[in-house]
Amino acid sequence: MPEQKPITILIAEDQAITRFGLKCSLEAYADLKVVADCGDGVSAILQALAVKPNVILMDIGLPKIDGIRASKEIKQALPNCHIIMFTASAEKEHIYEALEAGADGYCLKTVAGEHLYAAIKAVTSGATWLDPGIAHKLLKAQDKQSSQESSAVITSSLPLKPSPNSALSEEQVAILKMLSAGCSLETIAKQTSASLGNVGGLVQGTLDLLLKAAKQELNDKGETPIAPYKTGGPDRQGIKNYQDGRTPIGDRYEIDGVLGRGGMGIVYKGKHVLMNRPVAIKMLHPEHAADDHVVARFQTEAQTLSQLSHPNLVSVFDFGVTANHEPYMIMDFHSGQSLDNFLIAQGPLDSDIGVSIFKQVLSGLSIVHKAGIVHRDIKPSNIIVSQDRNPEVKIVDFGIAKNPSTEKERLKITNTGEVVGTPRYMSPEQCTGKELDARSDIYALGCVMYECFTGKATFDGDSFYDMVRLHLNEAPSRLPFFQPGVSHPKELVEIIFKALNKNPDDRYQSAEEMLEALNKVSTMSKNAQVAD
Repeated sequence: MPEQKPITILIAEDQAITRFGLKCSLEAYADLKVVADCGDGVSAILQALAVKPNVILMDIGLPKIDGIRASKEIKQALPNCHIIMFTASAEKEHIYEALEAGADGYCLKTVAGEHLYAAIKAVTSGATWLDPGIAHKLLKAQDKQSSQESSAVITSSLPLKPSPNSALSEEQVAILKMLSAGCSLETIAKQTSASLGNVGGLVQGTLDLLLKAAKQELNDKGETPIAPYKTGGPDRQGIKNYQDGRTPIGDRYEIDGVLGRGGMGIVYKGKHVLMNRPVAIKMLHPEHAADDHVVARFQTEAQTLSQLSHPNLVSVFDFGVTANHEPYMIMDFHSGQSLDNFLIAQGPLDSDIGVSIFKQVLSGLSIVHKAGIVHRDIKPSNIIVSQDRNPEVKIVDFGIAKNPSTEKERLKITNTGEVVGTPRYMSPEQCTGKELDARSDIYALGCVMYECFTGKATFDGDSFYDMVRLHLNEAPSRLPFFQPGVSHPKELVEIIFKALNKNPDDRYQSAEEMLEALNKVSTMSKNAQVAD
């Protein structure tokens, strides 16, 4: 029996701490998988179209475009996507508007984790979900409707008109009572001996009745009725027609899907619409797009890459800002995967493939270094490997590269002595915030090669400070090269350990010098393996 795929979830919530808490909570369920998160309505639309999640947890009070408007947009483009309004608002207007936008469920942020899980399961089964707190308010409203003589004051209720067309049935009242008690739809179905579909239908009927009653009440009062969301208009903030699920970027590009994510941004697969040319589109995460320092760094990366041309370097040929003031860069698209994912799929590299890959990395780095640029973040995830029999390599992500042509500007956005990079692959001088040159990239590449050829990290500390201590004071172990199944030419191992010297003067002094040494390695030789 094939393994069932997990339910994929997109979290659209403007508070980073709430997003983090939701992700931690949902990770407890093996059949759920958070595939993306974002902090504003525009990004919610873009992410939804890119990753096509099964469920979206949508906050109402999102910046740029609110959650209700974003939900309507997404429902139009992805009608099979289920949206649960996950919000602190119990205002009746918001509930009515959410229903009109096509929300499949409405949960308050105070909902218990098991109830949120039940809500996700319910909407993916085709049912509609009501938060226990909302169900309780509806139940109180129904009690008020049935007992007009009652003098009890019901606060924050959702009034239903006392008419034959809007009164809840006994079945709906019974289900509301169980929902208000926190029962899942499955539990209700068992207790009432009804099918899950019938229970879901009754909940949907309750919501339809609620919306109908609300419209009637507003009409009786002579107020503006709840109208369907209207697309278009001057306040669309650059969100255009989605053209069969593709999202426009600027006036020349469309997003087709997600290629990868990092701490600062996300890379999409897209195309140039006029030339029908595949491209890679890199954008900052929404929470970083408003940070002038991060945006300046992002632009510096684009400027750096635009100056370089080499088969083993990714090329940037356009840069722009969307109508929502979000910067993006356009790069050549290359099919393949990051080296870390390649290792997960294939295991440690054999000598032949590994030497071929790192010759290409060094060839690309030599061009970078000749331009006076230090990458400063060489690691497996920044090396893209094609899926060909003889893999082709691209070095990517120059977001923290040191470029002398932009150094004056860089000093404004990078504090002196700032430690930048990824701790596992940082040189001793990088760990201490010293001035860096090409030899720092050589050390980082030594760490990458060690890991790729052995399957073990050069150092594996428990914290950033532990990693710094190890890079500064400890020599990497040679034992991983003697593992069963690991066999590499002795000269290859010596190249790696020379690159890992603590003192930059004891390493290769350039990528060209290291490449020359690697060219001399005979990977086919069986009489030059590592020996004690």
